[in-house]
Amino acid sequence: MGRLAARVLGVVCVGGGVGLLAWGISSGALREPISEQGVSLAIFPSASAVIGWGAGILAAGVTTLLVTFMDRPYGPWDE
Repeated sequence: MGRLAARVLGVVCVGGGVGLLAWGISSGALREPISEQGVSLAIFPSASAVIGWGAGILAAGVTTLLVTFMDRPYGPWDE
């Protein structure tokens, strides 16, 4: 049950990270300010901050997914 919850959390983090990266890159490339909703959170003051948060969340999601798909190191006598 724990692996399933971790996988769901990993997929949500990957999706959120990609979304934040796309938002930050497009805002930076078009030289547009971050929208009012993003500025009101105070953790997204600029496009580079959004890119940083997106990269961090994406890395956490990918790491979570990789860890959940690793095999358990059981020996021949362990169950």
